[in-house]
Amino acid sequence: GTDQDYVQSAKWFKEAAAWGDSVAMYRLASMYYEGHGVKKDKPEAYYWAVLAEALEPVDETHAMRTGIGGELSEQQRKSVEKKAQNWRPKTMPI
Repeated sequence: GTDQDYVQSAKWFKEAAAWGDSVAMYRLASMYYEGHGVKKDKPEAYYWAVLAEALEPVDETHAMRTGIGGELSEQQRKSVEKKAQNWRPKTMPI
């Protein structure tokens, strides 16, 4: 098989997430958590997991959010959650 291009995947997932794609958000959370294609960054992973769960509140997104959140300090969680509350998807110009 071919090697996965995580850097390219992260780029496209970021673009899709910016438009409100919850699956892309979930994948980005995983990539930031594992450090695949992006620098390992647990607060950033938590950010995307929070957004994914807000848009798609299913067992998988809940488990990811709570799992990653459990590895952060309360201050880190609160900071990320505040940032996530201000997120808005991209929109097409009219």
